[in-house]
Amino acid sequence: MPDEQLAALCLEHISKLTSNASGRYLGCRVLKTPIAYPVFLNSYEQDRLKLEQSTGIENLLSIGRNGEFAHILMEDIYWRTLRKVRNLMDSLAHSAAPALKAG
Repeated sequence: MPDEQLAALCLEHISKLTSNASGRYLGCRVLKTPIAYPVFLNSYEQDRLKLEQSTGIENLLSIGRNGEFAHILMEDIYWRTLRKVRNLMDSLAHSAAPALKAG
């Protein structure tokens, strides 16, 4: 859509969140890029879904935006990675516990 129409649409929606948005609006500059988000092909969707569950290699985690095939905030990446690593550590500790007692 044209820049002016896009600006009007944004202003319309932000006006619902903040008072006097239109009175404080100074204008905008729109930057458009040909590719903003990754596009995944249906031809490898089944493989992508499998990777969501497991890498297929014991104790190897696929993390981060690229590793999870997700365009998410870096803060989310941090917390998701921390959770995955803690779960792995707990799993390794539980699987090693019987061996330690027997040793």
